[in-house]
Amino acid sequence: MQEILKAVSDNPLVPIGGILLGVIGIILAVVFFIGSRRVSRVRYDSIGRSLVEGLAGALEGIEVRYKGVPQERITVTRFVFWNAGTETIRVGDFTDDPLRIVCSKDIAVLDHRIVESNEPTNKIQIRDVRKTEDEASISLTFDYLDSRDGAVVQIVHDGPKRTRFCLRGTLKGNCSIARSESPAYRMERALAPVPLLRDLAKSSLFGWFGALTYFAIGIAALVAPFRGTSWWWFLLAAFCFLATWIMIYGYAMGQVPRHFRRELGELPMANKP
Repeated sequence: MQEILKAVSDNPLVPIGGILLGVIGIILAVVFFIGSRRVSRVRYDSIGRSLVEGLAGALEGIEVRYKGVPQERITVTRFVFWNAGTETIRVGDFTDDPLRIVCSKDIAVLDHRIVESNEPTNKIQIRDVRKTEDEASISLTFDYLDSRDGAVVQIVHDGPKRTRFCLRGTLKGNCSIARSESPAYRMERALAPVPLLRDLAKSSLFGWFGALTYFAIGIAALVAPFRGTSWWWFLLAAFCFLATWIMIYGYAMGQVPRHFRRELGELPMANKP
């Protein structure tokens, strides 16, 4: 028995295995802790396209009208918002500062409507545009929003395609409202001209594959110093574990919900001759 214990204790793989199990245990503990937290979080994003711009004055006699009103420019923006937390958000959770989509007061909103809502029982509705000295806003109301519930709102306006629309409002308790900064969705937009790469970027499998790849490299780098190589490999291991975290929460789990991506990306286009 003592010989077996001595052989096990002298085996260099034993401390390596212990370290690996410890690292995996820490990572799993952090993942499960974050996943079990009850948080309220609202995220939003938008994308715009100008349908008509610069025609007025280009040729004599050309006039563009929207619902009978002459326009210099017509732009369509798709605005998506959703409950990115784990707690259900109810209409009574808002203070006197209601949930609303806001833009510059100089932008004229010509039309607005909901084009997609994943859960009809949310009863999401939009109100008429209100203008103040500081902003133009579209109020949003709903009964409740469970996790990943939300809607896509189409806004027709006379601003440029990069007009910035934001979500504003104040909820009771510790709840944040912020623009989504998902690297996956940004990459999907950047790769739009290349269909194959675009489809790869918008798939959550890309995030999970990247996370597993970085994690495997990190484990290999963690083991390397015990085989006589430089201890600088620990820095590579730390970088790979950080990259694993980013791939999981930035790409695999941080994207605009799948059920909204199609409506967010399918903007109307001007007819081409």
